[in-house]
Amino acid sequence: MPELKSTALARVEYDAATAVLTVWFAGSGEVWDHYAVPRAVYEALIAAEAPGRVFTATIRDRYPARRRSRGTDIAAALRASLAAT
Repeated sequence: MPELKSTALARVEYDAATAVLTVWFAGSGEVWDHYAVPRAVYEALIAAEAPGRVFTATIRDRYPARRRSRGTDIAAALRASLAAT
């Protein structure tokens, strides 16, 4: 996981297999998944001098996103949804 020099973003992770960018916000502690984010966009984000500004300009409101509930175990939720089908 890359270290970000940002007061807005605490952490980001990118899953290349699914093109999902997960963003942890420093102030609120919220976690958001952004879908269909190209790898080049993620790479520009982590290389930026101001990642928060890059996020606002190139990711927020441009890619579908969903806020994770606090305490959500994504792996458990996926297993439950697969078991239900």
